[in-house]
Amino acid sequence: MPRSNFKFVLMLAASLGSAGASATTFNDRASFNAAAADLTIESFESSPLVGNTNSGAVQSIAFTDFNVSTGPAATKLVDANHHFGAFNTTPGGKNYLYLDTDVGFQGSTATFSFNALIHAIGFDYTGVGERGTTFNLTVDGTTYTLTPNVDLNSFGFWGYTSAAGFTSFTLSTSLDSGYSLDQVTYTVPIPEPQTYAMMLLGLGWIALLVRRRARST
Repeated sequence: MPRSNFKFVLMLAASLGSAGASATTFNDRASFNAAAADLTIESFESSPLVGNTNSGAVQSIAFTDFNVSTGPAATKLVDANHHFGAFNTTPGGKNYLYLDTDVGFQGSTATFSFNALIHAIGFDYTGVGERGTTFNLTVDGTTYTLTPNVDLNSFGFWGYTSAAGFTSFTLSTSLDSGYSLDQVTYTVPIPEPQTYAMMLLGLGWIALLVRRRARST
């Protein structure tokens, strides 16, 4: 294939991929579960504890499919019950990821880095916003704000699906020194039938246009 045709195919394929990419956010687990399949849930129940609610924060902790790193050091895995609004949300469980700098009113930035491309992420969160602090989550170049928990006994859910896929996201807060995440859920959603149809149609157009350009040259 002539170099000009090859470049044209790459440009058209990139354009087609961008046009088909979409992202959706969720505020409840039921809707998130309905939009995704083959869910993998990290409940932290089989992971060893790291630190406690008052001390022992580390820079990072590695789990089966992802790593959590924080700056300043604020990564913990604890089993304390209802500590300043942070608690476990797994039925029958105890452990949860506690992001705490050990310094009052000093926030942190936590980066979740996955070992491979994923297309969905969801998690329960507790202890968010009781001081009026804004919690921002950034993924795929877009920043979202988590809805504050209603009170110290409630938890929220945030979920996100992306057709393009991603390998990391970050959580950041400037003042709140401690909050928690549990039941971190991730998967590669099964594409809908119309997605396959659009892909086949796009590939057919690429083949047709390349053939026409080849004949004209």
